[in-house]
Amino acid sequence: MIRAYNDRYVMDAANNMGEMLDYIQNICEIDLDDFWSMFIMSGYAGMFEKGVPAIVAGMSGIELAIEIVGKLENTKEMPDKYIEYKTLSAYWIGWMIAYYQWYSCRTFSEIIEVISFENFKRLHDEYRDYDNKQIIEIIDAVMNQGTKETNLSIIRKKSGLSQRELSNLSGVNIRSIQQYEQRAKDINKAAAYSIKELARVLACRMEDLLEYKNAE
Repeated sequence: MIRAYNDRYVMDAANNMGEMLDYIQNICEIDLDDFWSMFIMSGYAGMFEKGVPAIVAGMSGIELAIEIVGKLENTKEMPDKYIEYKTLSAYWIGWMIAYYQWYSCRTFSEIIEVISFENFKRLHDEYRDYDNKQIIEIIDAVMNQGTKETNLSIIRKKSGLSQRELSNLSGVNIRSIQQYEQRAKDINKAAAYSIKELARVLACRMEDLLEYKNAE
């Protein structure tokens, strides 16, 4: 596997991503999912994936966060970039996402689509004392298991609806739809009314949306 940049930069990249998410969540109090959309839309995610030196190592994580938010919301005031950041779970999550992206060559979008920030928080709580190699192996196993799309995701895409459109038409919260598709929540345990409304909008049977362990 040919990685986008030399391993001599991976620690800088991981530190910057950790610092960026820590600053965004704990200093700026911006939701990580909202910021991640900015990160993807701004084009910085693609540059990070390609190992552009100015992005992975030439800027601090805080400077990078300020540039990303400023590019899309130039009227938003950001806290002083020199304020001391707090090394909490967001830093660990960012560090691991950057390291795993470099290790696996998967895109940031693909990683977060399969393992939500909520699930990364669970990984942090359970495995933060493991060494990096063990954690990367755990993340890789989750990614490999989760890349098989859920029935909800497959049927929704065939219908031509976005997650938000499906949410608006069905009345099911968009976060719940995202969690069902990411397997962060078990759709088999969803309220019958929610399944009924999703099936109505998607013109399928309720059982078509459920997941079965023996399904191919």
